[in-house]
Amino acid sequence: MKVKILSVLVLILLLFSCDYDVIDPDPVIPAITFRKTNPADKNLIPTKIIRGHDGKYVISGSQGDPVQGFVTMVDSIGNSVSDFPIIYPSPSLITDIVKTNSGYAFIGDIFVNNVLVSTLALYSKDFDWIKTTTFNNGVQAPLVFDVIKTSSGLAVSGNFYINSTWNRFFAKTNLNGDIIVSPKTFDLLGNQGLTAMESLDGNNYLAIGANDLKSTNIMLTFINQNGNEFNNSPKYIENNQISFAYGMAKYSKGYAILGKYDDAFKRTECFLVLCDKNGNKLSSSLEHLGVYADRSNFYSSGIINTAEGGFALVGQSASNNIVLLIFDNNGIQLSNSPIEYAHSGIQNAQDVIQTEDGGFAIVGTTNEHGNDELLILKTDKDGKINN
Repeated sequence: MKVKILSVLVLILLLFSCDYDVIDPDPVIPAITFRKTNPADKNLIPTKIIRGHDGKYVISGSQGDPVQGFVTMVDSIGNSVSDFPIIYPSPSLITDIVKTNSGYAFIGDIFVNNVLVSTLALYSKDFDWIKTTTFNNGVQAPLVFDVIKTSSGLAVSGNFYINSTWNRFFAKTNLNGDIIVSPKTFDLLGNQGLTAMESLDGNNYLAIGANDLKSTNIMLTFINQNGNEFNNSPKYIENNQISFAYGMAKYSKGYAILGKYDDAFKRTECFLVLCDKNGNKLSSSLEHLGVYADRSNFYSSGIINTAEGGFALVGQSASNNIVLLIFDNNGIQLSNSPIEYAHSGIQNAQDVIQTEDGGFAIVGTTNEHGNDELLILKTDKDGKINN
């Protein structure tokens, strides 16, 4: 027994007397950043950017006259992928796109025999057509703006024109595109509509919009899984100006609502209103986006939630450059924000997503080569572009 104990002690001494190289921790791999344009992609007006099934960026929007929908794809360093863009005769305007289990779902609007028809189109991962679902009542049709994927299906919202009045519209399909909640409208006096929607819990939804009889208010509509209003819906948030809300992001305190109004000098201003999960306005709301970017005519068009519990938005500055604003989980702007990406020509941002490395991918347009063409920016987590 003593021999064994001595042997163990000797072994321990030998181990500690050996020299070992210190293994460095994994090096920090810098985020891929870039600014890319492709003059061949002229007259492509993007509305949406998402991360595709194979890690590439998928961008949708419209082009041409008459207007046709398009989808294009770029790789992880911003280079165009062969065989893209794909131009679709319908929908003529793609307003939103989401990734599904089997591919992608587009929503948009087309004219068939001079009648507006709203569609949900399903495509495979290789962008082969699978199915098209239409939303109309044979007389009038909605304008569809937003689609959300949940575990039970696809929820669609927008505006419905009926009896010479615009109304709020909601419908739902399963993941195969079969309608499971028939198109619904919500009767209310005045012209009204829904412009953006978020999932509350996978089954219920919050949508934002406006009502022209309450033009100084932001309208919130809570919709359950059966397409019915609840939670004393609709609710209104007073904004003191004629307002139009068009973007929303869920964050840790509730919802950040983005929109615009005309000030006393007829200049378009953007506002940002924060509300809790029940749609009540938070006292921390800062409603004039000019205070963030130090310019009175700051325009903005895309807003997302971030992995850190906050949100970010993009827009166009008074200098015609793209601007990125980043907020923490309390709705407070980060110290390094706003970030303006100065360049020749007129740049305009349309949408933004957060990427796996914490950075941001921004899609928009630029006319630096003479014609409007697609512009893609990829930043690091601080919003910087290093090359």
